[in-house]
Amino acid sequence: MSGTITHLARGSLLVRSVLYLLAAAMFAMGLLAFVEDQLSGQGSLSAGAILAGVMGPLLVWWELGSGILRLRTAVLGGAWIRVDDIGVHYRVAADTALYLGLHRMAEGTVRWNEIQETTYYRMTYGGITTRRMVYLVHPDKSITAIDLYPFKESIQDVLAAITAARPKASKPSTGAEPAGSPA
Repeated sequence: MSGTITHLARGSLLVRSVLYLLAAAMFAMGLLAFVEDQLSGQGSLSAGAILAGVMGPLLVWWELGSGILRLRTAVLGGAWIRVDDIGVHYRVAADTALYLGLHRMAEGTVRWNEIQETTYYRMTYGGITTRRMVYLVHPDKSITAIDLYPFKESIQDVLAAITAARPKASKPSTGAEPAGSPA
Protein backbone atom coordinates (compact mmCIF):
# COMPACT_ATOMS: atom_id res chain seq x y z
CA MET A 1 0.00 0.00 0.00
CA SER A 2 1.43 3.35 -1.03
CA GLY A 3 0.07 6.84 -0.65
CA THR A 4 -1.46 9.00 2.03
CA ILE A 5 -2.55 6.99 5.06
CA THR A 6 -4.07 9.84 7.10
CA HIS A 7 -6.80 12.41 6.57
CA LEU A 8 -7.35 15.67 8.44
CA ALA A 9 -10.14 15.76 11.00
CA ARG A 10 -11.14 19.33 10.06
CA GLY A 11 -14.39 19.37 12.03
CA SER A 12 -12.75 18.10 15.20
CA LEU A 13 -9.86 20.56 14.79
CA LEU A 14 -12.27 23.50 14.36
CA VAL A 15 -14.31 22.52 17.44
CA ARG A 16 -11.18 22.09 19.55
CA SER A 17 -9.74 25.39 18.32
CA VAL A 18 -12.92 27.24 19.34
CA LEU A 19 -12.84 25.58 22.78
CA TYR A 20 -9.17 26.49 23.30
CA LEU A 21 -9.77 30.09 22.18
CA LEU A 22 -12.79 30.42 24.50
CA ALA A 23 -10.71 29.08 27.38
CA ALA A 24 -7.97 31.59 26.52
CA ALA A 25 -10.52 34.41 26.59
CA MET A 26 -11.86 33.20 29.95
CA PHE A 27 -8.36 33.04 31.48
CA ALA A 28 -7.55 36.48 30.02
CA MET A 29 -10.68 38.00 31.58
CA GLY A 30 -9.77 36.46 34.94
CA LEU A 31 -6.24 37.82 34.63
CA LEU A 32 -7.54 41.29 33.75
CA ALA A 33 -9.88 41.23 36.77
CA PHE A 34 -6.91 40.26 38.98
CA VAL A 35 -4.76 43.09 37.59
CA GLU A 36 -7.61 45.59 37.98
CA ASP A 37 -8.15 44.55 41.61
CA GLN A 38 -4.45 44.88 42.36
CA LEU A 39 -4.17 48.30 40.71
CA SER A 40 -7.25 49.66 42.45
CA GLY A 41 -6.00 48.49 45.83
CA GLN A 42 -9.09 46.38 46.48
CA GLY A 43 -7.40 43.02 46.04
CA SER A 44 -5.33 41.36 48.73
CA LEU A 45 -2.02 39.75 47.97
CA SER A 46 -2.87 36.21 49.10
CA ALA A 47 -1.20 33.04 47.90
CA GLY A 48 -4.11 32.48 45.49
CA ALA A 49 -3.73 35.98 44.08
CA ILE A 50 0.00 35.52 43.56
CA LEU A 51 -0.61 32.13 41.91
CA ALA A 52 -3.22 33.70 39.59
CA GLY A 53 -0.82 36.49 38.70
CA VAL A 54 1.97 34.06 37.83
CA MET A 55 -0.05 31.27 36.19
CA GLY A 56 -2.60 33.50 34.41
CA PRO A 57 -0.31 34.66 31.59
CA LEU A 58 1.03 31.13 31.10
CA LEU A 59 -2.46 29.66 30.84
CA VAL A 60 -3.58 32.37 28.42
CA TRP A 61 -0.49 31.81 26.24
CA TRP A 62 -0.90 28.01 26.21
CA GLU A 63 -4.65 28.08 25.45
CA LEU A 64 -4.24 30.77 22.78
CA GLY A 65 -1.35 28.90 21.13
CA SER A 66 -3.23 25.59 21.13
CA GLY A 67 -6.32 27.23 19.64
CA ILE A 68 -4.39 29.03 16.89
CA LEU A 69 -2.44 25.85 16.05
CA ARG A 70 -5.60 23.78 15.58
CA LEU A 71 -7.38 26.55 13.68
CA ARG A 72 -4.41 27.00 11.35
CA THR A 73 -4.12 23.26 10.73
CA ALA A 74 -7.86 22.93 10.04
CA VAL A 75 -8.04 25.92 7.68
CA LEU A 76 -4.73 25.61 5.85
CA GLY A 77 -4.40 21.82 5.95
CA GLY A 78 -1.13 20.46 4.64
CA ALA A 79 -0.65 17.83 7.36
CA TRP A 80 -0.24 14.22 6.22
CA ILE A 81 1.54 10.92 6.65
CA ARG A 82 2.45 9.02 3.47
CA VAL A 83 4.16 5.71 2.83
CA ASP A 84 5.85 4.33 -0.28
CA ASP A 85 8.77 2.11 -1.29
CA ILE A 86 11.26 4.60 0.17
CA GLY A 87 9.78 4.92 3.66
CA VAL A 88 7.44 6.99 5.80
CA HIS A 89 6.99 10.66 4.85
CA TYR A 90 5.30 13.07 7.24
CA ARG A 91 4.26 16.70 7.49
CA VAL A 92 2.58 17.91 10.66
CA ALA A 93 2.70 20.93 12.94
CA ALA A 94 4.17 20.01 16.31
CA ASP A 95 1.55 20.17 19.05
CA THR A 96 3.18 22.96 21.03
CA ALA A 97 1.78 26.29 22.07
CA LEU A 98 5.13 28.00 22.56
CA TYR A 99 5.09 29.72 19.17
CA LEU A 100 1.36 30.49 19.25
CA GLY A 101 0.87 27.89 16.52
CA LEU A 102 2.69 30.00 13.95
CA HIS A 103 5.87 27.97 13.48
CA ARG A 104 6.75 25.92 10.40
CA MET A 105 5.38 22.47 9.80
CA ALA A 106 7.75 19.65 10.74
CA GLU A 107 8.34 17.39 7.79
CA GLY A 108 10.68 14.62 6.86
CA THR A 109 11.23 11.14 5.55
CA VAL A 110 12.29 8.09 7.49
CA ARG A 111 13.62 5.35 5.20
CA TRP A 112 12.56 1.77 5.78
CA ASN A 113 16.13 0.68 6.58
CA GLU A 114 16.20 3.35 9.33
CA ILE A 115 13.12 1.94 11.10
CA GLN A 116 13.74 -0.91 13.52
CA GLU A 117 10.33 -0.83 15.18
CA THR A 118 7.05 1.07 15.04
CA THR A 119 5.16 1.68 18.24
CA TYR A 120 2.92 4.33 19.76
CA TYR A 121 2.46 6.65 22.71
CA ARG A 122 -0.91 7.55 24.19
CA MET A 123 -1.46 9.98 27.07
CA THR A 124 -4.76 9.85 28.91
CA TYR A 125 -6.28 11.86 31.73
CA GLY A 126 -9.22 10.26 33.47
CA GLY A 127 -9.63 7.80 30.60
CA ILE A 128 -9.74 10.55 27.95
CA THR A 129 -6.98 10.41 25.35
CA THR A 130 -5.22 13.77 25.20
CA ARG A 131 -2.20 12.93 23.05
CA ARG A 132 -1.52 10.29 20.36
CA MET A 133 1.83 9.73 18.67
CA VAL A 134 3.43 7.14 16.42
CA TYR A 135 7.05 6.36 17.22
CA LEU A 136 9.46 5.19 14.52
CA VAL A 137 12.33 3.63 16.48
CA HIS A 138 15.74 3.65 14.80
CA PRO A 139 18.46 0.99 15.27
CA ASP A 140 20.41 3.37 17.55
CA LYS A 141 17.24 3.65 19.71
CA SER A 142 16.59 7.25 18.71
CA ILE A 143 12.95 7.98 17.93
CA THR A 144 11.07 9.95 15.29
CA ALA A 145 7.75 10.93 16.87
CA ILE A 146 4.81 11.87 14.64
CA ASP A 147 1.91 13.57 16.42
CA LEU A 148 -1.52 12.32 15.34
CA TYR A 149 -3.70 15.13 16.79
CA PRO A 150 -4.88 16.47 13.41
CA PHE A 151 -5.86 13.11 11.89
CA LYS A 152 -9.05 11.04 11.84
CA GLU A 153 -7.30 7.67 11.89
CA SER A 154 -6.63 5.79 15.10
CA ILE A 155 -3.16 4.83 16.25
CA GLN A 156 -3.83 1.21 15.31
CA ASP A 157 -4.94 2.18 11.78
CA VAL A 158 -1.80 4.25 11.20
CA LEU A 159 0.50 1.53 12.57
CA ALA A 160 -1.26 -1.13 10.47
CA ALA A 161 -0.91 1.00 7.31
CA ILE A 162 2.80 1.58 7.99
CA THR A 163 3.38 -2.12 8.64
CA ALA A 164 1.44 -3.15 5.50
CA ALA A 165 3.39 -0.69 3.32
CA ARG A 166 6.81 -1.82 4.49
CA PRO A 167 8.62 -3.80 1.76
CA LYS A 168 9.23 -7.41 2.78
CA ALA A 169 12.99 -7.17 2.19
CA SER A 170 13.39 -4.31 4.69
CA LYS A 171 11.57 -5.94 7.60
CA PRO A 172 13.93 -6.12 10.56
CA SER A 173 15.08 -9.46 11.88
CA THR A 174 13.47 -10.65 15.08
CA GLY A 175 16.84 -11.92 16.26
CA ALA A 176 15.48 -15.49 16.57
CA GLU A 177 17.77 -16.93 13.88
CA PRO A 178 21.51 -17.01 14.51
CA ALA A 179 23.57 -15.02 12.03
CA GLY A 180 24.70 -17.05 9.00
CA SER A 181 22.25 -19.94 9.51
CA PRO A 182 20.57 -21.32 6.39
CA ALA A 183 16.96 -20.29 5.86
